[in-house]
Amino acid sequence: MGAETPRRSHAAQNAIDPRTLSRDELRDYLRSVPTVSVEFAGACMGVSRPAAYRAAAAGDIRCLPIGRRRV
Repeated sequence: MGAETPRRSHAAQNAIDPRTLSRDELRDYLRSVPTVSVEFAGACMGVSRPAAYRAAAAGDIRCLPIGRRRV
C-alpha cells in the first residue's frame, strides 16, 4: 500500500491564513462567512492563539458557544 497522507478536518483543509490576505480581501472574506474560529479572529488581530482564547473568555471577542467549540 502507498503512503497515506495524514487526515485533517474539513475546516483545516480549507483554512485561510488571514495574515496573507490584503485588507480588502480579508474584509470580503469576513463578509462571506457567518462565523470564524477564535483562532482566526486572533490571527486577524495579530495575537497568539492562547491570547485569542483569553480575550474570548474575557468577553473582548464576541463568541458563540456551539457544543464545545467557540466561534
